[in-house]
Amino acid sequence: MRFLLGLVTVLALLYGGYWFVGQRALERGAAAAFVQMEAEGWDATHEGISTRGFPSRFDTTVTAPRLLDPATGTGWEAPWLQVFALSYLPNEVIALFPDQQTVILPGDRIDIRAQDMRASARVGLSTALPFDNVTIQSGALSLAGESGWQAGLARALFALRRTEGGDRDYDLWFEGTDIALPDIGGNAALPRTMPVLRLDGTFTLDQPIDRNMQPGARMESLSLRQALVDFGATGLRADGALTFDPVGIPQGSINLTIRDWRAALAIAVAAGAVPPSMAGLAERAGGLLAGGGTDLSAPLVFDAGQMRLGPVPLGPAPALFAGP
Repeated sequence: MRFLLGLVTVLALLYGGYWFVGQRALERGAAAAFVQMEAEGWDATHEGISTRGFPSRFDTTVTAPRLLDPATGTGWEAPWLQVFALSYLPNEVIALFPDQQTVILPGDRIDIRAQDMRASARVGLSTALPFDNVTIQSGALSLAGESGWQAGLARALFALRRTEGGDRDYDLWFEGTDIALPDIGGNAALPRTMPVLRLDGTFTLDQPIDRNMQPGARMESLSLRQALVDFGATGLRADGALTFDPVGIPQGSINLTIRDWRAALAIAVAAGAVPPSMAGLAERAGGLLAGGGTDLSAPLVFDAGQMRLGPVPLGPAPALFAGP
């Protein structure tokens, strides 16, 4: 009995030592990350880093974090950020965000108010720290720009995970519901609500996401299981597959189904996606593809640097990212 009691005491002391070593390592690592960003030209500040949760958790709070990239004028700041991890699973973390945050953009500041916004992430247990998955979710969320615009949604879920069996393949999911769109210039032709926005697909990068990942990663392929843009009266569904050359010119096809294509065209013209000078041609092409009906189904084809909707040529395909 004395032996068992002594063994338990020794193990408890060792575990306690492990926790306090981990606590100091976490706090030093978080502080070093801010210092490193400062060295790289960022404005990266905070008002304190503390870790609690002994003995089973590491609960780390960063007070008043502020990250600003002067080169791009983009940044983020909040009253606090909390990151939680079980002490025996340090490669899995949960982050909790405050109800109010601020995103900084060139020429604007966006006030974000979110209910129960949180994220979870996991990396592999190897020296490369390979990415495994991340999930970000939020309840009711509102955005208000300093320039006067407002938007919001009822719920949002974003998930990214490494595809099973692949080291550069990743599954992507996003869904937002009851989206309130900003009023753009008082244009009554533009809808103000979007019941559902959904994206479900898989993409392949030219390098894995891990600690050795180099800047400028490129997408090599995209398999789109479903994209859904729903405006209520009209909407669009899409699926298909594309590959990309080194400058991002796509090859392949995306199958489009547009509900009430005339209403969708009116929205595209009002939003500036279709120039007014092309509206007549787009309407004639839509009528041809729809066969006189209200709905339209046709493949959006990318081939040899050109694109077409069904048999209707649309011109050169866009390059989606910069070349080498």
